[in-house]
Amino acid sequence: MILETFTLWQLPAQTVNQMNSYVLRTAHGQIIAIDGGFTEDAAYLKGFLAALGNRVTAWFITHQHVDHIDALTEILKKPGDLQIDQIYGSLNTTTWVEAHEKEQVETTVQLNEALAAAGRTVTELELGQELAFGGVRFDVLGIKNPEITVNAIN
Repeated sequence: MILETFTLWQLPAQTVNQMNSYVLRTAHGQIIAIDGGFTEDAAYLKGFLAALGNRVTAWFITHQHVDHIDALTEILKKPGDLQIDQIYGSLNTTTWVEAHEKEQVETTVQLNEALAAAGRTVTELELGQELAFGGVRFDVLGIKNPEITVNAIN
C-alpha cells in the first residue's frame, strides 16, 4: 500500500505583523493556497508559487481581514505567469461589512475591484460541503453568518 501524503507550508511574514499564508501541495502535485497575508507578503508568496509551477488549483479565502486577503488582492492586480484555477470563500457583502466591521470596508472593496478587473469570481462555499483535490479533502465547517455582528468577519 502506498500512502498518499501532502506538504503544507506556513509562509513567513514579510513584515513585523502577524499574517496568514498557507500553501499545500498534494501528493499529485496540485497546489492549494489559503489566504495570503498583507500586500507586502504578495511578492514572496508569488515567488513561492512560481517555484511550485505557477499554477494554483484552488485558492481559499477564509475571511476578509487585511492580513488574510491583501496579498491575493495584489496578486490579482498583477498575476504575471501565475494561473489560479478557482477561488473559494464565503465572503460578506461590502454593505454588510460597512454596517458591522467598518475597518474592513476598504479591504473588501479593494478585493472586489481586483476580482472584477481580473474577470474572476469567488465560488461560494456551503456549510458541510466537501471538496477534494489530489487526495486531500476539505470539509467546510463554517461560512459567513450575517447574524453574528460582533467580531463579525472572524
